[in-house]
Amino acid sequence: MRLEPRLSNFLDGGRWLFAFVVLIGHETPLFNRFSGMMITPQSATNYIWWFVSHFQFAHFAVIGFFVISGFLVGGNALTAILQEKSFLKSYLINRVTRIYVVLIPALLVTFTFDTLGRALFRKSFYENKLFDGHFGLNLIPPNLLNLQEIYSPFYGTSAPLWSLACEFWSYIVFPLLLLPLHRGLSWRAKAAAFTAGVALFAALCAPQTLFAFYFLIWVMGAVARVATRPLIGNYKLALAILIVSVVVTRLTVRGPALEAVPQLQQFVDVLNAFLFANVIVALRFDRSPFQEGRAAEINRKLADFSYSLYAVHNPVVFLGAGAIRGFAGEEWMPHDCPGSLQILSFACLTGLAVAFAYGFSRLTEARTEDARRALRALVDRVTATHGQRMADKMAVRETVS
Repeated sequence: MRLEPRLSNFLDGGRWLFAFVVLIGHETPLFNRFSGMMITPQSATNYIWWFVSHFQFAHFAVIGFFVISGFLVGGNALTAILQEKSFLKSYLINRVTRIYVVLIPALLVTFTFDTLGRALFRKSFYENKLFDGHFGLNLIPPNLLNLQEIYSPFYGTSAPLWSLACEFWSYIVFPLLLLPLHRGLSWRAKAAAFTAGVALFAALCAPQTLFAFYFLIWVMGAVARVATRPLIGNYKLALAILIVSVVVTRLTVRGPALEAVPQLQQFVDVLNAFLFANVIVALRFDRSPFQEGRAAEINRKLADFSYSLYAVHNPVVFLGAGAIRGFAGEEWMPHDCPGSLQILSFACLTGLAVAFAYGFSRLTEARTEDARRALRALVDRVTATHGQRMADKMAVRETVS
């Protein structure tokens, strides 16, 4: 299903912006503790940095990723099922290649950079409690199976890949649960698919509720693809309400509020996911003229390597920050507020992470279609060979009888 140009541009912009916000959120604590924000006067740059780099914005970016993924991937699957189209083979090939063409090289990058960083800069950020027990090679197989933070810790400094596990298994569970709606299948096939979906969902939720929650967010995005009308039809008003909600969340859902009501975070996550999904639905139905210009082209190009940026930024920034701290000394990062040198170093490392992700994407993410063609050809060969063997067996049986 072809997307409206304005909606496509909005989703492209969201994809790269969310990846960049996550990068800033993960990189900032390595350069700025913000411990002096309320004690000593700060520059305007520091106040802006403090505001936009907060955990809540990075967290909303992940929520936004799930809504967009649900809309683009789950929405396509849902539409195909409702229209009784044959889609499962192509769907699975597309999803597997989309994930693994980046995941496998990303884990290799993590291994290489983390090994180098830990060898050269032992007294560095790698000693943080967050990474205790995360550098064992025994973690790579479960991470390759996308079980990180479900049945296994994430490997190395690749902490952001926890969300990839929830996303990948949402790809699998969602169509299995919905195949009973497909009128072109036999009742046995429907029962088998639904049973497998329920069993898989239960297995993924057994260790904790992480998968269940993010599966819900992902499904909200899928439903946005087939929703018959938005709750708020004016997309500009819908977007303004979303922005206000996210900013209010940034300022209020923290510290004492979360300690008093731990469930508050999940409540605002669902609310913001719903508001974001409503913006997408409003854009689906918007018919006002839209001229694709330079901005749309830039958004598309940046979105093309947003997955790569999300997947590899952590090992890059940890190695870079470790090198800076290793050469500049333990006290290089001030306790009150950063100076111009710290801000410049932060900006340079940010640019380096983006540049590395772009180069990485040219070798991985940009080759997704090639990987899909190769896997499709392999599946076709295996299927043809299996079919020929079955035909030969049937012919032998008929000859004997």
